[in-house]
Amino acid sequence: MRSALLLIALSLVLSAPLPAQEPPPEQGAARALERWQAMSPEEKAQLKEKLERFRKLSSEQQAELRERLRRFLALPPAVREKIKENYRAFMRLSPEERAEVLRRYERWQKLSDEEKTRLRNQLKRFHRLSPEERQRFFRRLQRWLQLTPEQRERLRQMIRRRLAPHDTSP
Repeated sequence: MRSALLLIALSLVLSAPLPAQEPPPEQGAARALERWQAMSPEEKAQLKEKLERFRKLSSEQQAELRERLRRFLALPPAVREKIKENYRAFMRLSPEERAEVLRRYERWQKLSDEEKTRLRNQLKRFHRLSPEERQRFFRRLQRWLQLTPEQRERLRQMIRRRLAPHDTSP
């Protein structure tokens, strides 16, 4: 997870679009120098710290990070910008909120592909609801959350009985 965050941080610095061809080394160096000179002392210190952390990674981790950065830079600019926005929003969260987001992300990663598909489909259904239907959903959710586990189970059983096919044989 730390390497992913480091990747995003590095990408913020190096997020220039990839040219169709690699520029001559002197052009790349000149552009890097211009960026460096435009940075504040705080930004330079942060970049130096990130570079030092990068150097401490194993060669395999460095290679993986370079590959992730290459893939990131190959994304369309709009997608990269959305990723950066999400990262900035994440970093504005309190440490507790960030920890909760990471816990939920780990839970998501552990889901099977079928579970992820089911949840994505449910989210699509939710987004198709009208504002009134969404309000009704949240009111009902609040009521559900106030129930005790025993009350929830009784309600589930009652729904199962109502949905079960009725036996009409004599």
